[in-house]
Amino acid sequence: MRILIVDDESLNRFLLIHMLEQEGYSECYEATNGDQALSVARQVDPDLVLLDVVMPDMSGYEVAPKLKALSKTNYLPIIFITSLEDRASLIRCLEVGGDDFVAKPFDRLVLAAKIRAHGRIRSLNTRIEQQNAMLLQHQQAMDREHEIVDHIFKNAIRHTPEMAACFDFKLAPAEQFNGDVFLTEKSPSGGAYYLIGDFTGHGLASAIGVLPVARAFHIMAEKGLGVAEMARTINATLLHLLPANMFLAAIIAEISDDGCQQQIWHGGMPQILVKRATNQCIEALPSAHMALGILAPQEFESHCITLECNRDDQLLLCTDGLIEITNSEGVMLNEEGVEQWFAQPDATASAIHARANQYTGCAQQQDDMTVVIYTCQPFASILTSPPDKPALPLTVAMTLAAPQLKDPDIMTRFVDTVCQDPGMAAIRSRLFTVLSELYSNALEHGVLRLDSNLKQAEDGFIAYYETRAIRLAELTAATIHIKYVYDPDRACITLTITDTGDGFDLEQVQKVGDSAAFGRGLPLIFELCDTVQYSKGGREATVTLLLPWAAALH
Repeated sequence: MRILIVDDESLNRFLLIHMLEQEGYSECYEATNGDQALSVARQVDPDLVLLDVVMPDMSGYEVAPKLKALSKTNYLPIIFITSLEDRASLIRCLEVGGDDFVAKPFDRLVLAAKIRAHGRIRSLNTRIEQQNAMLLQHQQAMDREHEIVDHIFKNAIRHTPEMAACFDFKLAPAEQFNGDVFLTEKSPSGGAYYLIGDFTGHGLASAIGVLPVARAFHIMAEKGLGVAEMARTINATLLHLLPANMFLAAIIAEISDDGCQQQIWHGGMPQILVKRATNQCIEALPSAHMALGILAPQEFESHCITLECNRDDQLLLCTDGLIEITNSEGVMLNEEGVEQWFAQPDATASAIHARANQYTGCAQQQDDMTVVIYTCQPFASILTSPPDKPALPLTVAMTLAAPQLKDPDIMTRFVDTVCQDPGMAAIRSRLFTVLSELYSNALEHGVLRLDSNLKQAEDGFIAYYETRAIRLAELTAATIHIKYVYDPDRACITLTITDTGDGFDLEQVQKVGDSAAFGRGLPLIFELCDTVQYSKGGREATVTLLLPWAAALH
């Protein structure tokens, strides 16, 4: 320890040095006045100072703060050496920066004890300074890394001004990074896609999953993929990337160009609320599937629902961070509370978020919170250019045997094959939906001879798909023939699907009401296709789809 002794009396300095050497402190420095003390301090940077109060020219009261200012550390202990005994003088010693004092004549044991005590304090202070410096360096490194990650997230999650204007949304993360995600993209067919999702947990660990989802979503939307394809692809991606205890609850949807029809895949999210413009009645659409990143491809259910709306109808979508907020009494808002807020005439995403803060008493947010309100409206204003028109005619015929029928992605591969022309992006989503429904009917009701009445029983869907899996695994001899014909002169696609099964009674299936748990695929086919014809006892279906520019050819 480097000790600086400042005293104008040489005898005092001699006695102090002798005492300190006896205690093992050999690195001692002397100064006879204040100026010399400051000069020595600049050279040796002492660890402790023994300072006389009464000195000529500059008193110890004046020297103490200057010595403190010169120190390279935050704590330089100064022990005043004084023969003064009045209370005011001793108080002033401490007020000007002194840390302790010893009285003359010196008591060696007391002086040594005080030096050791202040030495320990200085060592602790030095250690704290070093730790603070390390923490500051770590914090600065984290800040730089967060800036980089934040930059990447902002580039990955993009909303064009035109698309952002079509949705009223508010995202409120619980931490710096958001485990919720809301994505939008224009559809090649003239409408729009959106995805609202909620990863398990919150913060950076949850938000990291947003990157692959955002990239996949935008790429698939630009290609015009169907919602079912999107859900299946994102599920497979997350199943491969995420740990077993992490998943993505999500709603993926495609909105038609008039803004009034949606194809929706709804997995693990709170219910969608639909407020009708005509009577302000609110309908609820509950989740129909498990979240993404849980089920294997062969178990994954990608069927979508079709929502029909009118202009100015509104949809509210939110993550569970909203419905799970609690007030000061611990009462959860729940979906009923969200529905009451949405029923208000001034309901906006920002207003609902403000009401959530008011409900919680502005308590610290426990989970990420996202609110999206969509008002049904045409999307014509966001189209920048008319879609490309594929000019070349194309015919593709394919016969699927048992091994191919067991492939859950076979329809995606087929659509990829026939939609390689960029001009097909405008029709791809519609084509995939129609083809998937036709194929499912042929496979399940024709080849596998499944009875849809199974779905009517309690746990009927589970029994239905368990039976489907068993029969598909045992399948050895069956085929489904698919023929695709594109005629550019008529701007028309003709699809023919023929199976080797027993067929089915079309009239009987069409009698099934909308309240049934099955029979909804055929109405969707009739709605999306321009013509539909079944023949050969239900074993062959032929449909036509007119492309968006067909009307201009006539």
